[in-house]
Amino acid sequence: MDAFFHQMDKVLANTSPKQSELILQQSRYNDVQRKIRQGVVSTEESDLVVNQVRAALLDMIKDLSESDLDQKGYGLEAKIRGLHLDKERIGPLYMVNCNRSKLADKFWDRFDEKEDENALLQFYFIPAAPLQMPPSFAERMILEIIDDMDEDGDAINVERRSNGLRLKIANFEVKNNLRRTQRSFEKYFCKRFQATDFQQLLQHHLAKLEYEYIASIFKIELREWKPFMPEFLQWAIDHFKAMPNENETKFIFFIVINMENFVDTPTGEDQKRILAEVRSVLDENSDVCTKIKGLAPVPGNDLESWFRDTGEQNPNKIDDVIQTLVASLSAEEQAAYRENERLNMAVIEELQQQVYEIANE
Repeated sequence: MDAFFHQMDKVLANTSPKQSELILQQSRYNDVQRKIRQGVVSTEESDLVVNQVRAALLDMIKDLSESDLDQKGYGLEAKIRGLHLDKERIGPLYMVNCNRSKLADKFWDRFDEKEDENALLQFYFIPAAPLQMPPSFAERMILEIIDDMDEDGDAINVERRSNGLRLKIANFEVKNNLRRTQRSFEKYFCKRFQATDFQQLLQHHLAKLEYEYIASIFKIELREWKPFMPEFLQWAIDHFKAMPNENETKFIFFIVINMENFVDTPTGEDQKRILAEVRSVLDENSDVCTKIKGLAPVPGNDLESWFRDTGEQNPNKIDDVIQTLVASLSAEEQAAYRENERLNMAVIEELQQQVYEIANE
């Protein structure tokens, strides 16, 4: 039922009068599911409501007309369904892996170097524009590490979202001063590993966990960056450098710094200052820190290559999907694509998710 509501939300036009009926039935369904979890409704009552919702939705579907459908979204879905998709291949990694091969290779070169040194700590700083989805690049690299392991992924500790597929960004917040920000960091790790004291966690608990890797993704907005951030980052690095590590668990940190329109060159004084402060941290800790920059809009031929990896080899079908996607964008985004044949990763990621969902129905 959840998947049905999600699908209908994508194909039903915002102007359709059926929207109110869909919202009503979804509210009824969610309400009865909540009561089931709370144990305040009988099985007979919940079954009755669910069956009523199903009947109402079936009536709604029978009454649908073309004017009720979002023609752009529905057209894109129909084009995707017409592709030959290798369903065994398309796992969660395919929601974040288009294509950025040069940056991925840079990560793997550094990662392999640290592996050869048996390094137990790695920090990767990723300054990038939000539209290029830098947390998803970090997620991609973690999923590739999992995919590269010969095991089922249990040897790496990561946080996953409630759907169990995508990885979570750490629940961490930069505060108004250094000590409160340190406490925010400590609180995050204590909650994640069910501890009450951060120092005890580092000195005793984490050192004994039987994971090969523990990976984390942190996101910092440009507006959140405070003058004490270099000191905070050095404090975090020093704490993990100093911890005992009996089982030689390896810690991998991705620090995403969201900077509007940034690719390679800072676009304002704030970006220049922050990047200089990040550079000071990297220079002081070159043994454990790496900067990955260059997340630009994705070339159309990279997206074509990604589609071939999903199983479809017909270039006409692939181009048809891409042109349908472009037609669904704003006039500004369409003009940008016509000028340089590039798409923001935020647009591509929505497409990737749709392909994944269709392939895994």
